[in-house]
Amino acid sequence: MTATRAAHSPVEKGSGMTATSQRTYEMNDRIARHFVWRLRREAERRAVEAAVEAGFLREECVDNSGRVLQIFHRGAALPDTASGRQVVAMLARQRRRLIGESSHPVLGNGDLFIAEDEPSSSASATRTAVEHTSRDAAASATEIVRAVRAAAEPPRASEVACLLLVAQAVTNGEHAERQVLDVLRRQQPIVAVHCETRHFETCFLDLLGRGLILPGEVTRCNGYELDRRRNFYFPNMPAAKWQIVYFAGKDRDMDGEEWRVGQAAQGPYPILVVSECERQVPARLVAAAQLKLDCGGLNAEIVNGTIEAVLGEQPTEELDDIDFGKLDLADLSIAIRPGATPSSAAATLRILAADPEGEPPDDDEPKSSSQKDSRTDSRSGSGSSGRRGKDHVSGSEIVQSKDISDADSGRFIERIETFSGCDEAREWALSLAVDLPLWQAGDLHWDEMSTKLLLSGPPGTGKTLFARSLCNSLQVPMFTTSIATWLEPAYLGDVVKRIKRAFSEAVAHHPAILFIDEIDGIGRRTDFTRDYADYWNALVNCLLELLDGAARTTGVIVVGATNHPAIIDPALLRPGRLSPHMRISPPDVAARMEILRHHLGGDLDTIIATAPKPTALASEDDLRSFLHTLPDAVLRDLAGKGMENIAWKGTP
Repeated sequence: MTATRAAHSPVEKGSGMTATSQRTYEMNDRIARHFVWRLRREAERRAVEAAVEAGFLREECVDNSGRVLQIFHRGAALPDTASGRQVVAMLARQRRRLIGESSHPVLGNGDLFIAEDEPSSSASATRTAVEHTSRDAAASATEIVRAVRAAAEPPRASEVACLLLVAQAVTNGEHAERQVLDVLRRQQPIVAVHCETRHFETCFLDLLGRGLILPGEVTRCNGYELDRRRNFYFPNMPAAKWQIVYFAGKDRDMDGEEWRVGQAAQGPYPILVVSECERQVPARLVAAAQLKLDCGGLNAEIVNGTIEAVLGEQPTEELDDIDFGKLDLADLSIAIRPGATPSSAAATLRILAADPEGEPPDDDEPKSSSQKDSRTDSRSGSGSSGRRGKDHVSGSEIVQSKDISDADSGRFIERIETFSGCDEAREWALSLAVDLPLWQAGDLHWDEMSTKLLLSGPPGTGKTLFARSLCNSLQVPMFTTSIATWLEPAYLGDVVKRIKRAFSEAVAHHPAILFIDEIDGIGRRTDFTRDYADYWNALVNCLLELLDGAARTTGVIVVGATNHPAIIDPALLRPGRLSPHMRISPPDVAARMEILRHHLGGDLDTIIATAPKPTALASEDDLRSFLHTLPDAVLRDLAGKGMENIAWKGTP
């Protein structure tokens, strides 16, 4: 792989460069090269691991005076006459069939990087040996290892740019490189990292966890999820070298923040504050940070370096005419992709910078200036209160809660307090409304709450109405989806991704409701002798994993709705998953009278008093007689509110 050259050489910078600025530039270039090299090494390692998993290589680890050597032998699944390029081709075909199993493809286009006879960039970092049984065997093993490494996927543009931004912060900050290292060597430092580029927080934390920023993997505890019962929760990562508590702007929860910051400060772990907006993180932690890294934003030098790291060379034209402030890390991944040319990548970035929204305006509703500025809301699909939008990645429809602070204007807004038809479900929701503020204050653990529910009943009995009422009463956003929406992509890998993204979106906006309609469509697991059994079994297992993952669904209330609960896999209905199960039956006379009273208010008594008969509605026939006296306009209004069973105009 050709080494990444700097975006500009010192000569290009001009002969007037001072000695200090040249040293700063050289240090920045050295740190940037190191970060990009680590990205490439990780890709090469994944490619070799894939070859071992496929049986094309066999790995043996040998202890040599305290140093572990990796020795690779030809695998049993490898044909005797296969060359290195043939191994890459076979591995590429196999990985295409398994692409849904990993978010990190392992093979790219080897021609973009190094020739087979060039030494691997990983050789100096990991002592790697090959079998030396004979000269022919050694040559063949070397060819295979080198060819697989050379064909490893190129680094992702967003990850390269993120690391270059970090390198920029280290060299341009108020701390010298030695001071930065001294702070990081301390037992419990507080470090604040700020970057003005969107998606930096997510990318930075991911790279940190994978060991591409610090020397070793990092297991992280979200400071905003600290509670009094389980103070610190770190995901189980056996290879992790570091444990840190982090506060990210994207996760900020003002309720209980002061207490959680205090808990983190009293703990034995380093604290990391990472932000894209300084106002979105605890000011006390930023003020106390021993190390503050300001990464700034994207610029021509970083984008040039990113293009070269991914595509192998820089564009010939200057990029100074691009408004980099309108670009984010996702835009770089859109424009700078394997197979593109440096010039086409630069041209795409110009288009994205000129139209940051990335989608045509709505002909029926022109965009206001506030909508243009609110890039987060427009991209996620969420709008202002009461509006809806669809996220085209997960398929979920986002419903914002309606304002119920004004009792008069909110009289006809669906709420749990006025929901009639299923007292059991109503009591469950009212109990949740009491527990949710306690959880937000840190006085109650999420596992101690009942946050999952299955509603069943015939069509038109109010299952969706219940979910909307819950959304308004709790004043949290609701993500509505269905099994049919999840199955739209058809291919198993894409369907599984859509299911996981639906949960991830709800977690990102916690507290939130995830309403899954037609959940019986997930079916049940069956014997593998049945057609397509592996497909449906995988979907059920995926949903079971997400419903069981307490840490991953913290803050998400899951409500499933079905007309046919009997066909759902029994494992989904066990406690802790879609439990309790509550049936909403067609409302009886008393429930329908309560619904009518809610919508008609005091007019109900007047209508009953003026009705020819009966004056008291004590039976089903009495109610039908009363409904028969109502004007058609009233009945249509009731039907429009989703109360078809009430608005049926029967014959007395």
